[in-house]
Amino acid sequence: MSIRAQYQRKHTIFISPVAGVEMEVSHYDPRSPEFSAAVQRLTRPIRRQVEKGELTPEQDRRYTIQAFAEVCLKNWRTVDPDGNVVNPTAIEEDAGKWVTFSRENAIRLFTEYPGLFSDVVDLARDNTAFRLTEDEMGNSEKS
Repeated sequence: MSIRAQYQRKHTIFISPVAGVEMEVSHYDPRSPEFSAAVQRLTRPIRRQVEKGELTPEQDRRYTIQAFAEVCLKNWRTVDPDGNVVNPTAIEEDAGKWVTFSRENAIRLFTEYPGLFSDVVDLARDNTAFRLTEDEMGNSEKS
């Protein structure tokens, strides 16, 4: 495998953490400059606590969720079993309760449903999901 094939990546992909729900995400790497900058900006008011390593697990999770919602999560949508988009900017949280995409709504859902956040992070962390196919690499060479 060539270096290009190994490291050239899609900017975003759609993942499906729950049947009928697709989330558009960029690759999650907590060490990336963009993610690190978001965490540093979000934790600036409690910098001394962070530097001393005194964040509680709850605080750490809250700032991780906020940074992920800001940096990695781009959109969400509802799809039918055939993959057709039913709602391009909302997902169904509960029967008849639709949640439109926003950073605030993402933070709320990820906080209320920690398992959802864990599943989304696991899918967004998968390097192989972001690899370009041979066809996509060929198309990008022609651009």
